[in-house]
Amino acid sequence: MGQLATIFRNYQDPFGFLAAEGYMYRFSGAALNTTATGPQAYATTTPTFCFVVDAATQYAAIPAEARLFQAGTVGGGAVSVLMEIDNADRYTSGGTALLSQNCLTNGPTLASRITAGAMAMYDTNSTAITATDAVGIRTYGALLGQDVSPAEGAVNEIIWTPQAGIDILAPTASLGASWLINTFAGVTGPTWFYSFKVAVVPLGWL
Repeated sequence: MGQLATIFRNYQDPFGFLAAEGYMYRFSGAALNTTATGPQAYATTTPTFCFVVDAATQYAAIPAEARLFQAGTVGGGAVSVLMEIDNADRYTSGGTALLSQNCLTNGPTLASRITAGAMAMYDTNSTAITATDAVGIRTYGALLGQDVSPAEGAVNEIIWTPQAGIDILAPTASLGASWLINTFAGVTGPTWFYSFKVAVVPLGWL
């Protein structure tokens, strides 16, 4: 049994353990009020957010949390949110690279562990992301009302965490891996405040 399997078997809060050991990272924009905007229609090539691991990278990534809350201009129609993982590095170009911060604030930076760009996350803050035209496997889907509603019980924030085990973005010598989040709404694409959390562990732990 690999070290990662042992951690998830033995610890009630394995992500808490990984954070305490310096293996959890947050990803967000360069400013507290940075936003990202999705398109007006779904396309495999235009995700709103894209996390990628390059082939031959010696670390694996585990998506642990995604938080999205509409900000600024709300969607022009019902807002769709679709997440997928893929066993390929789907990022092609564009977007803005997000900042990373170790959840253990005095822990190792991502750049100190991994070659620049070999593991990164992008948003659409400045330019659209272009991704490879392909389809992985959907891991989450939601349809929201476009307005930020004050009504009691209204769902205004997407909070996603793994519910039935984890998905591990594990690269090989020839294939990378991706976590893509597509958001879209007719007429006007949705604009988001956002934050993400990802565990980054040595490939040898698998």
